[in-house]
Amino acid sequence: MRRFADLYAALDRTTRTNEKVAAIADHLRAAPPEDAAWAVYFLSGRRLQGLLASSSLAGLAAQAAGVPGWLLLESLTAVGDFTETIALLLDTRAR
Repeated sequence: MRRFADLYAALDRTTRTNEKVAAIADHLRAAPPEDAAWAVYFLSGRRLQGLLASSSLAGLAAQAAGVPGWLLLESLTAVGDFTETIALLLDTRAR
């Protein structure tokens, strides 16, 4: 996961096509075959769907953040985006 995060950061740092291609090529050479396959999958715009219901994710996030479910829902109303609300709650918890 760290290797893919580093690749993503390298791709984000440049607008030069040759540098992006070199970063991807380096990653694919160095990564184990299964990790390289996942990198191609995600970099081609694909994503995993339906892994976890939103209600389950909300419950887990509230539990991890140590807040009651109603507070998560109220926060969602203020923030306006479900994933951003969860990210903000969990980021605060990590500090």
